[in-house]
Amino acid sequence: MARGLPQPPAPQQTPIVAAPDTASTPVNPRIDLIAVQREAAELARTAQSIPVDVESVKQGILPKDVLQKLKQIEKLSKHLRSELNPQQ
Repeated sequence: MARGLPQPPAPQQTPIVAAPDTASTPVNPRIDLIAVQREAAELARTAQSIPVDVESVKQGILPKDVLQKLKQIEKLSKHLRSELNPQQ
């Protein structure tokens, strides 16, 4: 290298260490996984029917069970959340 020019810093070597997986938390052993799966499937089925109901609302027709479906979605969602994260 030419004199008077600063030398680039030596590359620093850092050990490669796997970071702990903070995105997932340990599963509570008291969770009934079959019931949680069943509720999640029911939640998904009910939620899939809402866009069709909203289309009906856009046409001036309110399906009689749409409000009940939305309440059921809310109830299932709250229950699943409490089962999967009981600290709250």
